[in-house]
Amino acid sequence: LPNPVVHSVSVTIPANGLNNAISFYDISGKKVKEVPVSLSTQTIDLSTLQAGLYFYEFSSKTATFQGKIIKK
Repeated sequence: LPNPVVHSVSVTIPANGLNNAISFYDISGKKVKEVPVSLSTQTIDLSTLQAGLYFYEFSSKTATFQGKIIKK
């Protein structure tokens, strides 16, 4: 399982993925947050999300990344 997140998470994005967005979804599949990506290393504030399991998705022209985050 992924490591729990309390307030924020840091992500590293490949250079070809800049100017896209990371989307976060709750367990029902509803998009609860979308964050524009403008830096190769970026800290994303998740403090407004309720505790629980979330899924994230990031897509660029060459790849799509998906994963899980547990919010404490």
